[in-house]
Amino acid sequence: MPLVAPVTSRVFMGATLYQSQRRFEGSFTLLHDPLAARGVGVDRLTMTLMDAVIIAALESANAIASVVAPLVAGRKRVRVTRDLSVPTWPGSSTRVDVYTPQTPAPAAGFPVMLLVHGGGFRFFSKDSHALVAARLAELGFLVVTPDYRLSPRHPFPSGLVDVLSVYDWVMSNSARLGGDPTRVAVAGESAGANFALGVCLVASGVAVPPSPFEGRDLRHWAVPSHGVVHCGYLQASNAARFDQQPDLSAVVKRRTHQIQHNYLPASVGVTGKDWLLADPLCIIEGLDALPASFPRVLVPVGERDPVLSDSTRLSAALERLGRPETLRLYPKAPHALYALPFHAQYEPCWADLEGFLSTPARPTSS
Repeated sequence: MPLVAPVTSRVFMGATLYQSQRRFEGSFTLLHDPLAARGVGVDRLTMTLMDAVIIAALESANAIASVVAPLVAGRKRVRVTRDLSVPTWPGSSTRVDVYTPQTPAPAAGFPVMLLVHGGGFRFFSKDSHALVAARLAELGFLVVTPDYRLSPRHPFPSGLVDVLSVYDWVMSNSARLGGDPTRVAVAGESAGANFALGVCLVASGVAVPPSPFEGRDLRHWAVPSHGVVHCGYLQASNAARFDQQPDLSAVVKRRTHQIQHNYLPASVGVTGKDWLLADPLCIIEGLDALPASFPRVLVPVGERDPVLSDSTRLSAALERLGRPETLRLYPKAPHALYALPFHAQYEPCWADLEGFLSTPARPTSS
């Protein structure tokens, strides 16, 4: 156990694999881009190989993080209750972990944080994000972090339905766990940020919940006080928008098309209104006004994040709607910064998170 912390500072969340994948991206780009510039296509075998390498790297990172992160989280000053069963609709269930601060609880209970892991709607788990959950609990939150169904076996809206089901469970059960259900925040990165923003939209009444929730009474839901939308992949459709960004590698562009294909296959029978929540960014961009109760939102993102443009679009839309100063940009930082303790911008990111989460619940005006 004494070796866990120093080792983890360099390998947590697949830091070594991250560097390996970056080298692979560079090598592939050196081969691919000059050929593409001459109009030479990339054959199917090469693309299949690239897909396999990307998937293998992410699955390996998940395996490492899912083992190492809980070990490190166990050294934090928090209490962890693992694998509570939570019903989801229609008629299924998922599991959540609950992180409780080891400090005296306020009279009304700890503020609650729903933390949703990312991973392109296909990878990672509540276990891989244990260190993030533990650090949030050290800030004084009762943290609930769920697993959810992953694509391609479970495409949209399965994962979102699970996350909304967990939010419903939090509303009904957080008090008995020591939390205050009237003070709930949500956070997520990448695909988890997509879901976190979706929770904000549904809970505030801006968006209609997915079809499995039709007929259910959601009046007991509190609107989240804060939303942390970290490096969000906020539009699951239209992966082609990244093809026109010359600073992105061929690997990243290919990965965005993988995500769309797995999460939004054309064969899925989803009603029109349900499709909207696959792209919560587009919902925000299409609004003329936000309700006064809409949560405060923080949009932290790395300067070198490949999906940076989704965060800047969200920040611009919120500013137009009267919510300025949401964006926090970190120099030379990659994707999923708040889960990468080896990076120089990790502590500045967490300082911003702590400051944001300590602000008053909502703006005084819309």
